[in-house]
Amino acid sequence: MRRLLLATALLAAPLVSAQVAAPATDALAPSPDSGLYSEVGIGGGYGGSGVGAIVGGSAAVGYRLPSGLAVGGHLTGYQIGDDHTGLAFGPEVRLSRPLDARTSVDLYASGTIGLYSGTAFETSGLRATGIGAAIGATATRRFDLGGGVRIATTGGLAGGVSRAFDQEVPGVGLREGGAGAYAGVVVGAQVEFKALGGRFAIGPVLEIPVVSTGVRSSIGTQPYRAGGGPTRGFITFTF
Repeated sequence: MRRLLLATALLAAPLVSAQVAAPATDALAPSPDSGLYSEVGIGGGYGGSGVGAIVGGSAAVGYRLPSGLAVGGHLTGYQIGDDHTGLAFGPEVRLSRPLDARTSVDLYASGTIGLYSGTAFETSGLRATGIGAAIGATATRRFDLGGGVRIATTGGLAGGVSRAFDQEVPGVGLREGGAGAYAGVVVGAQVEFKALGGRFAIGPVLEIPVVSTGVRSSIGTQPYRAGGGPTRGFITFTF
């Protein structure tokens, strides 16, 4: 469970919406433009009890309509020590709205299929481990520090459902899958600034599970839990 919480906190946090228009001088909350959006993020950490280094990355790309509704796809990949490799991808839908000059609200829904390679299933090739779907809603309020630098504080709710596939493990036999669900809170604080033709956001935004039911496998066998929604790393670049 510690591994799941650690990797979920690092890799499964909801994204702030992507492409932004040039705001008015006193407007800190992004007002999304229509058109293509894209986003990349990286994160990492270290887990005890033999887990080792955790390195992850995420990306999203899609198209935003004039109404503010965006449709696209997301991808998450990670490496846990030398033993576990995961990949998760699927479609996403976003909606971002500024509430006032400082505050924006972001809604999202996504679907994901998870792939895994490693010692949990004794496989050297990626194998489908399950599917998932997630929804979330966050509010972000920004504070101007001057010089084009802002502090963005985020809070919200997120949840999802998943279905793990049965897996045949060499030397062990059939490992049964099953359905699961989770719900949690989203909290975070990031430093934002514009550079290289886009916007950087640096800092933690964590999705912390509060309730979890059903199948509970290690994070190494459930990458769709890490990629069950738009994700961002400790450093995210939107362009």
